[in-house]
Amino acid sequence: MSSSRLDQAERYRLHALYETGMSMRAIADALERAPSTISRELRRNQHARHYLPDHAQRISEHRRTQASRRPRIDAERIAQIEVLLSEDFSPEQIAGRTGLASHEWIYRHIYADHKRGGQLFTHLRKRRRKRRRRGVRDGRGQLTHRRSWTQRPSVVEQRSRIGDWELDTLRASHGKAVVVSMTERRSRLHLLAYSPDGTAENVRNAIVQRLGGLERVMNFALVTITYTDEAS
Repeated sequence: MSSSRLDQAERYRLHALYETGMSMRAIADALERAPSTISRELRRNQHARHYLPDHAQRISEHRRTQASRRPRIDAERIAQIEVLLSEDFSPEQIAGRTGLASHEWIYRHIYADHKRGGQLFTHLRKRRRKRRRRGVRDGRGQLTHRRSWTQRPSVVEQRSRIGDWELDTLRASHGKAVVVSMTERRSRLHLLAYSPDGTAENVRNAIVQRLGGLERVMNFALVTITYTDEAS
C-alpha cells in the first residue's frame, strides 16, 4: 500500500497486535507497513498511554479535514497578502474583499511569520490604541492563575498522553486583537483562537470555545494547559 496513513481496519489490527506486546517491527511486518509508519501512528494517536483504534481514527480524520480546508496559496498570492497587511488591512478585510485566502489562513501565516522573527503581526489592528502611562505593563490577553511552561508537571514533558495543551499568544502592536496558538503536545494538533478586543475574559472564552468544541465532537481529552510566553 503506497499511502503512509493507516485505514480503520488496519488500526483495529494494530490495536490487537499492540496489546499482545508485539514489537513495532513485528507489527509492521504483519501489517506490511514500514516500521516508521507504525511508530508514527502510535506516537501521534495514542490516548492516555493506550492505543484506541476508534480514537485514533477520529484524530486522523480531524487532522486530514483540517489540512484539506487549508488552501494552497502560491508565492504571488502570499506577496499580495503581505502587501495588504503592510497597508494595515485586516485579515478579514483581505479575505472578504480579495478572496486571496481565508482569514484563518492569513492569521496562521502571520503567526508563522512572527515565529520566524517577522513583523507582519505589527499590522494587526482594530482601533487606535489608548495611551498608557510610562512603566505600566499592558495586561491585554493575560489570564489570571495561569501556569507557565516552567511549572508544568514532568508527565507533560514526556508527551506520553493526549490532552496536554501548550498555548502562545500573539498581540497586535497597533490594536487590541489577540491570536492564541494552541498545540496539543503529543499529537501536535494545532488550533488558533482569536479575540478582537484582547481582554482576558474574551481571550479565555475564545480558548474555551475552541477547545471545548473539539472535546465535544471528538472526545479529545483536555488535561492541562500551559503557556510558553509571558506577554508576547
